[in-house]
Amino acid sequence: MRVAVLDDYQRVALTCADWGPVTRVGEVDVFHDHEPDPERLVARLAPYDAVVLMRERTPVPGAVIDRLPALRLIVTTGVRTPRSTWTRPDDTASRCAAPRARPRRPPS
Repeated sequence: MRVAVLDDYQRVALTCADWGPVTRVGEVDVFHDHEPDPERLVARLAPYDAVVLMRERTPVPGAVIDRLPALRLIVTTGVRTPRSTWTRPDDTASRCAAPRARPRRPPS
């Protein structure tokens, strides 16, 4: 399994979570720059099975998803990432996982 982490401009992705279970079965590549060009984005992501979107900087529309035959999973790290960032208009996106918003606890 190959995982691409996009837009980690703060260089914190690998320190914010335990990536051990992922790295035991595959590899994780972190991209610190933003790639706005869809053609270059397709070339960058072509070998990856999963993509982790750090926030909403890189849209991954259906036209890009359709050209990524290895892609099996898209993960977003923020609950405010608009769905249009990573899905197809006809809702036939690859399986996508997004975090659930955590309920706020009242102050104690």
